Amino acid sequence: MAEEKKKPVAQPARPAKPAASAPVAKPAASPGQRPLGVTVLGVIGALWSLLAVIGSASLLALSSAVVGAMGGIASFGSGIIEISAILIISIISLIGYIMLFKMKRTGWLIVTIFGIISIIMSALTLNIISIVITAIIIGYLYTKRQLFV
Repeated sequence: MAEEKKKPVAQPARPAKPAASAPVAKPAASPGQRPLGVTVLGVIGALWSLLAVIGSASLLALSSAVVGAMGGIASFGSGIIEISAILIISIISLIGYIMLFKMKRTGWLIVTIFGIISIIMSALTLNIISIVITAIIIGYLYTKRQLFV
């Protein structure tokens, strides 16, 4: 018998490994996802606003009782108007922080506008610390503005 030579079986070519590419950077958060900083601002702001609502509502009730007992002195009447304004602002602020926590663009707008007003009022009273803190908060929220839907 003649020796038969075995022919090598051709192996299918392996695909070449792709060259190492640069890692793809993930975005920090996609629209609708809440970053930690926004969570902290939303919770602290909402709690602070809730305290302001409770305090101003209590003060308004107490002032109304005092005015009713004293027969409506004019100086107490103007205080009721001021307390009512603070109550309304506190309620709007509470709504804004809740919406900020829920990543709503309207909440971002309310908190930013109130922050700008706070900076103006702090500048009038030369409260530098409040100006710096509020400016940092507004700056942070401005960098995250695309995340709010």
